[in-house]
Amino acid sequence: MATKNMQHAARQFIGENPLVKRGVVPACLAEVLIPPPAKPLSQKKRPSKAVTSGRVLSGDEMLQILKEREETEIKRQEQKKQREEERDLKRKQKLVEDELKAAKRQKRETEKNEREQEKLRERERKEKFGKLADKKYTCGVCGERGRIHDEQYGVEWYGCDNELCVTTGWYHFDCLCESERNVIRESLDDDDVQWYCKACFPRLYEEE
Repeated sequence: MATKNMQHAARQFIGENPLVKRGVVPACLAEVLIPPPAKPLSQKKRPSKAVTSGRVLSGDEMLQILKEREETEIKRQEQKKQREEERDLKRKQKLVEDELKAAKRQKRETEKNEREQEKLRERERKEKFGKLADKKYTCGVCGERGRIHDEQYGVEWYGCDNELCVTTGWYHFDCLCESERNVIRESLDDDDVQWYCKACFPRLYEEE
């Protein structure tokens, strides 16, 4: 069958053989130098498989690649650890700053409260001082009010030893009678002697 096909193809292409046309070969050889019979058109061609080229790595190259990968991973882990340490450091610094701010704020509030308390105590002392001054240094005879430092100016004040004195409890020395002055002098010399004003114990001075 194949021989018949070749003979048929030879007869078909003798006149068309380019070698015969050019005079390179005689017509008798045209049957030898003919193109091979073409494949039937109905035959499907199988798709050719793509051949990928590759290179076989040596042991040293593979070790180098693994080493580079390991170094890259180590570097990545170190950078991650460094970022975490920086975040932790910033967090601690912020906590310290917050504590310092809170301590300063607490100190300012404490100092402010202390100043306010001192002002309040000072105001209370002044009010109390004024009240005590009015009470202690109002003469039970003349009704004149005195001051704390009157004795520095020669004004003598003496208080009745009766805690429930019917008057203010305090007197100018010059406003007292002579017998009262004498008892005061005795009380100053003897701690056992007490002085009571005439308003509290008038019987002590009836003889006068």
